[in-house]
Amino acid sequence: MKLKDIIALQEEVERFVAEKRVQMEAIVNDDIDSQVISTVSAFECMIDCEVLKERGIKVVYASSPITTGLLMYMEMERHGVHSLEELKVLKPDFMKDLMARNIEDGKQFGREILSHKYPLIIVPGSFYNHNFTQQHYMGVWEPIVREKSDIVAFNTNFHYSNGCVQEFFISLHAGKEMRSRDGFKVLNPKEEFSKIERAMTHVCHITGSTPAELHNWYQKIKGIL
Repeated sequence: MKLKDIIALQEEVERFVAEKRVQMEAIVNDDIDSQVISTVSAFECMIDCEVLKERGIKVVYASSPITTGLLMYMEMERHGVHSLEELKVLKPDFMKDLMARNIEDGKQFGREILSHKYPLIIVPGSFYNHNFTQQHYMGVWEPIVREKSDIVAFNTNFHYSNGCVQEFFISLHAGKEMRSRDGFKVLNPKEEFSKIERAMTHVCHITGSTPAELHNWYQKIKGIL
């Protein structure tokens, strides 16, 4: 495919997902689980398109921090605080700013993947539903990663992000091809596992305690390596 065709196809995908998001938000439905299922089905409609299959186009899921990650811990370290709650006292708008920076970086990550001639890229930070908790979001993304993605690419320093480390476990468990942001290189799971371990040590130094969620996924990854 020519680059202009790839860009046009990516824009078509983005418009499709945006339309589905608007439809979702218009639904008056207190059953959040139904919204999760509907969201997954919206992605499936596009990903299962026979035209894409015939062209041999692979789906790339771009795993990137949203509500946690290295930026959060760097800010905590800079202010000398040991918890997110303490940081939010000093900076009431911190979470809003953190998410905006992470989401924009995630979009840039997606654009970089596009330059490697992969037109169908899922950038999870671009999707928002004000009713969803982290558990609901993972209810959307886990089946997409497991069943619909061909490649899972991980952003730089993903090892500090609860969600990204969970997606690393899911990808590893599902036997997915995994790539880095740096040069779109194939990841070595054992090397990335060591980086998660070092990230936990760093976080423990900043917070004064073991990061429970990171440690939970670390143990699960250790069990399958």
